[in-house]
This record gives sequence, C-alpha cells and structure tokens, in this order.
Amino acid sequence: MFESTRRTINFTQYEHMRLAGILAQHWGNDDFDRPELPSASFNAGVALHDLGFGTCDEFAIGAMSAVERAYTLERLMNTELSDRVAETVVKHHALRLMDDDEHALLKNECRQRIRALAETTQISEALYQRADAVTAFCDSVAFHFCFEKPFKGAVSVYPRRESRQRRSLSITMNGEGLVQVSPWPFDQASLDGYLLAFERETYPSTLRAIQVPWEIKQ
Repeated sequence: MFESTRRTINFTQYEHMRLAGILAQHWGNDDFDRPELPSASFNAGVALHDLGFGTCDEFAIGAMSAVERAYTLERLMNTELSDRVAETVVKHHALRLMDDDEHALLKNECRQRIRALAETTQISEALYQRADAVTAFCDSVAFHFCFEKPFKGAVSVYPRRESRQRRSLSITMNGEGLVQVSPWPFDQASLDGYLLAFERETYPSTLRAIQVPWEIKQ
C-alpha cells in the first residue's frame, strides 16, 4: 500500500495497478508505437503487474523489511494468469525489481520462468524486454502518484518498434492530482479519472473509501 504524504489515506496496490493499466491502454500515437505484443494481453499484464500483493495489502511501500520485500517479490514471480503473454509481462516487471545480489536465486528462477514462457508464447524475450520499458513508465507514474507529493523524474522507452535507442519521457507531478508528461506518448490529448483511497485509521478492517481525481496532460 502507498501512504499519502499529504493526508491520512492509503492507496492499495490494486488501485495503483488500475492507473498503470489505464495508461497502458492509451499508449501509442504518431510518435510512439505500441509494444509489439498482443494489445489486450499487454494491457492486462500492466494492469495486473503487482497482483501478488492482493486486493487490500498491508505492505507499506518504503517501509518493508528485507524479508517482506523478498516475500512480495516471490509472490509477484509466482503470479499465474490464463493469458500467458500477460503473465510474462508481469514476470518481467518482477524481474526488474529484483536486486542482483540480495535476490540472486529468486532472480535466476524468474529468468528461467520467463524463458519458458517466451517459448510457450512464441514471442522473443527481446520483444518482452522492450515492452517492459513501457510497463516501467506506466508503473512509475502510478507509483509516484499514490504518495501525493511533488515529483520530477524520467523513464526511457523505445519510441518505435525498430528503435535501437531509448527516448526519455519526463514526468512532473504537483502532488495534488496533476501529472504532466513530455514528450506525449498517449492516444488522447489528455487523460483523467479517479482512484479510490481509504482512510488510514480504519484500513483495512473497515474500508472508508474516497475518490481521488487524477489528470495527465502535456
């Protein structure tokens, strides 16, 4: 879960995933190609990239112990979906989060599973890796949004399917619902919606939800 730094509310990993999935659904325009994966499968993979946390998780991002962190990474790696392409997208996300030293054994196992899934889906690991850059971007926007604090950063992606070089996308947030992205990678002039957050005092035993609007524009 994400604890807002602005008020006493929590965002669940589930809601965080939902925002990332919306961004993946709208990815692509004249300047940025969609990943070379089946579109619905890619969207599902991004929308479920942290499914291992469950619906109303109690793991506070930024305050987990090493044991808890390893546990959550293993759960992410073990996520199984009927759509094997979407599952491979999820596992690539889990792999990216694993430390080379601290999670060496887990990371090796995750690589083996990805290799087997790539063979099953008959899609090269290289295409999954390129798509993972878009997953990382969508995840980053949704991740930092849920802390409700000002943020500036960047994530690089491959703008074209044939691109060998990545292109950096800047992300700026005011901490109050507005996100600006440049250059613009989406299929609409702006995007907006809301996430559900829950009052921290009673979470998760009693879910007192509030709607938190968000807007993403250039």
